[in-house]
Amino acid sequence: MQANYLTQMITEIGATPEMIDNIVSTTVIYPAGYMDLKPEDIKEILKESL
Repeated sequence: MQANYLTQMITEIGATPEMIDNIVSTTVIYPAGYMDLKPEDIKEILKESL
């Protein structure tokens, strides 16, 4: 059985705190699912994954 190695933190793919605003501004947000995310929500999620 092969192991899947997925990144857990966005810093593992080269993201820095300075990049968060640009990442948020280019994120496409679709209104669906349990809760509609706002840009502020996405920014908080990204900060927690640094």
